[in-house]
Amino acid sequence: MTQTFYFSNSLYPAMESPLSDVLCLEDFSQEAFKDGRLFFVDATDQGYAMQACRALRSEPLASVYLKPIILTGVNGGVNQPLLLAADHTLPETVISPSILETVRISVAPMLQRIGRLPDKDWSSDTHVAFKILRHLFVRNMDLKPVRTAQMRSGFIYPQISCYPGAGDQGLWGILDTMKSQGLLSSYFFDKSYFCSRCGCAFLSFREVCSHCGSVNLFQEDLIHHFRCAYVGPQAEYRHGAKLSCPKCDKDLKHIGVDYDKPSTVYRCNDCGNTCQDADILSWCYHCGKQSLPEEMNQRVIHGYTLTALGENAALYGMDSLFRDLLSEKIHVLPLDYFKRFVDNEGQRIKRYGKSVSSLIYFHIKGLDQVCLELGDRALSIFNELSTIVTSILRQSDVTTALNNSLFLSILVETPMERAFSAISRLTSSASGLLNGHLNVSVDIKAYAFPVTGEVGVDTLIDEVMEHVNT
Repeated sequence: MTQTFYFSNSLYPAMESPLSDVLCLEDFSQEAFKDGRLFFVDATDQGYAMQACRALRSEPLASVYLKPIILTGVNGGVNQPLLLAADHTLPETVISPSILETVRISVAPMLQRIGRLPDKDWSSDTHVAFKILRHLFVRNMDLKPVRTAQMRSGFIYPQISCYPGAGDQGLWGILDTMKSQGLLSSYFFDKSYFCSRCGCAFLSFREVCSHCGSVNLFQEDLIHHFRCAYVGPQAEYRHGAKLSCPKCDKDLKHIGVDYDKPSTVYRCNDCGNTCQDADILSWCYHCGKQSLPEEMNQRVIHGYTLTALGENAALYGMDSLFRDLLSEKIHVLPLDYFKRFVDNEGQRIKRYGKSVSSLIYFHIKGLDQVCLELGDRALSIFNELSTIVTSILRQSDVTTALNNSLFLSILVETPMERAFSAISRLTSSASGLLNGHLNVSVDIKAYAFPVTGEVGVDTLIDEVMEHVNT
């Protein structure tokens, strides 16, 4: 039977049969839950339900944070962001076998896509952009904004709101960057104004006196007397219950016959100033900043769709772009073939004892972060980086990739001192390129090991991984 977990704030939730392990948030264990198939969350306590959803989405393993979340006890009154953050909702709090089977069928495509992720059980996904890509890929869905009064920004993407960092205004910058990288495409949803100081969407627009800035204005009609052509505010015409022209003293009885009202004017109750057009100011409900319309920030709110490049990044990682570019310039062997070549080279050297080859590695830590910061410049910079790597290697050298940012090369007939000279040039050039285009320094590690035939290739790779992780 499929293993499921039921998160509840109650010690004894209503259960028809022991279909799920009943847990509180304190029981959460990444290792225990990575093999779970479904997460049920009791929504009768909405605050607890949101905490549970955030705890699940905060986990780094894709086999945990991508799993379907099903809210139970949803009978109206549950806030919309919480509803849309879940993958399925149930009015029942009692999970019967038939209900469980219905849920399994509805989330089966999602679970199949999670199963396609090669690193779901070991890779630590910590960047919100990567989690967003994988969330959209697994659910085969668009990212749609929703208007809300619960967020200062006035808009929320509820499908991803439980991911750390996906509920604040910095998310817009992340989504814009992912669009510029070609990972997402966008479509128009809305346009809105925001406070230039704090980004709040809740603004009060008010007419103010153009002379003293007071909001204590009242608006009155201008009256145009046809007979003498005098134009003035209605207060000048008012004499008790009747209207009389202040210029010629004639009574005005019929609008459209004696007079008309061509416009209005504003009069300030504080300074007495009269003007036909008052100034417009916005007042921010959050920080209180007053701004002219041209000083406010205007933003187009988009919905987003995963592109083909975004799907590839969701499957294989955001740092796969560099590996793909490098593979276009040199032949990156599968690891099994590379191991076989290294073993053969080791046996050749051991038998004849006339030469030595070197195994080098180079590792660029945080390529996914580099990709995010570079945005649409990533392609050209990574292309330059791959050129640097290929300029160091010779046609006789053989390369493989342990992952998208860790590469091994065997430098045939190359002693250790020449190998260290090569990786010194490599790290110097690569660091200069990346650090010249980024706001943070990039950690690039490289090292060389002798290939003599006395040590097997698996032991050599173990030494590489030990050196990388120190």
